[in-house]
Amino acid sequence: MQANAVFSVFKNLFMAFFNATLILIAVCLWFAWEVSGSLNSVVTQFGQRLVSLEPVRGDVRALTDEIAGLREELSVLRQNSQEHDLEALQRVQSKITSLGEQASVTFENLNTLTAQPEILIDYAIDSTSLAIKRGLQDVMQCQPEITESKAKD
Repeated sequence: MQANAVFSVFKNLFMAFFNATLILIAVCLWFAWEVSGSLNSVVTQFGQRLVSLEPVRGDVRALTDEIAGLREELSVLRQNSQEHDLEALQRVQSKITSLGEQASVTFENLNTLTAQPEILIDYAIDSTSLAIKRGLQDVMQCQPEITESKAKD
């Protein structure tokens, strides 16, 4: 009779372990399903963001064209101006050249982002993982987050 009771206890322990394992597997599968759904929505949002970069790209093109027009106007003014006006024109010309270089760098960056959206995706994943890591570290340390306003007090 005692052997039967020991067998029953081991049987119950095995069933409890088996049920706990099944529950853990179900929770992991649910979590994986939720994460894949979140990743799908992130990818969709990135596609929409890339489409929204097109107006910015057009604005940069317009700015570049406007800078080119200003350069032409300055060259006409330089030909028609007196010597003391040439210094002011040269300062304006250098500023326009600087703006043109900045606009071309910005345009190249936009082209890179629209041609290779994985750069944005990698950045978003990296920044999200860092935020999650910091949040988990805060939870693991069981300390409230200290903001700058609380630190000053």
